[in-house]
Amino acid sequence: MAKRIHDTWCIVAADGSRARFFTLESPDLPLLEGGPDLVEHGDLVNPDHQLKGTERFATQSGRQRPPGGGLPHTYDDHRTNHMAESETRFARRLADAVQIFAESRGAQHLILSADPRLLGMLRPELSRRLGNALDVRVLARDVSGLTRPQIHAQLSEAGLVPRREPPDVLLESRR
Repeated sequence: MAKRIHDTWCIVAADGSRARFFTLESPDLPLLEGGPDLVEHGDLVNPDHQLKGTERFATQSGRQRPPGGGLPHTYDDHRTNHMAESETRFARRLADAVQIFAESRGAQHLILSADPRLLGMLRPELSRRLGNALDVRVLARDVSGLTRPQIHAQLSEAGLVPRREPPDVLLESRR
């Protein structure tokens, strides 16, 4: 039998380029519809990850021969530093968005699923913003590219959210 969800659950599934925001909600008729279900409310995109390498970095890179011959020299366009800074900025923007999302919903539970690298950047940002106000649980796995039912299944298998129950079987057999 499908249980009604009484607390507010906010779920964020993120990778370095995009974060998706969900709530876990009970259906109006849980005996007929089953549930609870993930409901998607929006996303946040990292614009730096949407650009191609040639749009983001200088087109000249690698080895360059000096005029008049001689040994080639190399130069660095600092891609690694730029990418790390981009990820840090996105983590800060994401932490702000998570705080606003959770507070606007009056959340008691926050589930955060992201790749371990992003989680490492988000944890200090979120702890500074949220403190101990919420029950925060994490899954160090990127599920942001999955469908809503797949994300729900992954989170429930990890024991982070209640699993989705089908409609009541007794009602089905009476039809």
